Amino acid sequence: MSLLPRSPAVLVLERDPYWSPELQRRFRDEAVVVRSCRRLGDLDALLTECDAAVVVLVLSADPAGCLAWLARRGTEVPVVVLGSPESVGLEPMFRSVGATSFQAEVIAGGDLARLCRGLLRA
Repeated sequence: MSLLPRSPAVLVLERDPYWSPELQRRFRDEAVVVRSCRRLGDLDALLTECDAAVVVLVLSADPAGCLAWLARRGTEVPVVVLGSPESVGLEPMFRSVGATSFQAEVIAGGDLARLCRGLLRA
């Protein structure tokens, strides 16, 4: 499925499908497309298909790669980083290269959807 131009989108980088189905459910009745990928290169391709996007990086997919990708992309798009309590020490590095939000604790699906909604409207 190709994104239509100007379709607001939430793009999720994750190793296993967890957040993308959850966010698809949360945005089911809204004009927001949720897409997922497993590789950072695929994320770059998805970003070219939409004008308004929020990126959700699940750190377990590739922490070092996520940091390098974000350093390269900067603040081009809002980026929410989902880490773990063990990754809390990485927050300053991710924020310094452009992360909009860093969640080291478990976040509820509704809270993540609200965060993404707010960033899409900003």
